Amino acid sequence: MFSKDGFIIFQSLTSKIPYGKFFSDKKGCGWIASFNFLKFDDDNLTYEDTYKTFNKRLDFAGALGTNPFRVRKFLKKYNPELKVRLFNKKFLNRNVKKGIILYCVGLGFHYVAFNNVRDNEYRILNICDSCPDYTCSFEKFYNHFMKYKIAFIFYI
Repeated sequence: MFSKDGFIIFQSLTSKIPYGKFFSDKKGCGWIASFNFLKFDDDNLTYEDTYKTFNKRLDFAGALGTNPFRVRKFLKKYNPELKVRLFNKKFLNRNVKKGIILYCVGLGFHYVAFNNVRDNEYRILNICDSCPDYTCSFEKFYNHFMKYKIAFIFYI
């Protein structure tokens, strides 16, 4: 479930963690990305508090996953400078510190957390089990992983 440095990168291994009437392996990417976002700046952070915060306030018993407005409110509490924008081709060459991308994966959406590791190269966590901890540019992520070009980015 965790990377060597404590990030959640294998969402599929959270199948025993309930999330509303569902489980985190299917609906928990929002709280997982929020935890990973905060963990970039806090090595001592544990996932339990983030999980509990989101699990106690789910719309439709978690059927739709994590509400992006709740993600924004939660992250702004720790990072008041957080911004939210459309993630599209105009954004691909921006250089940002860290964030979360919420993107369309077909019938649903998926959250991933990222941080800047060098100029326009980002460590992106929990894309999928075959790419749990991946480093690439926004352009590569946009072209390779986003089949549908519908996305939002929460960033600082």
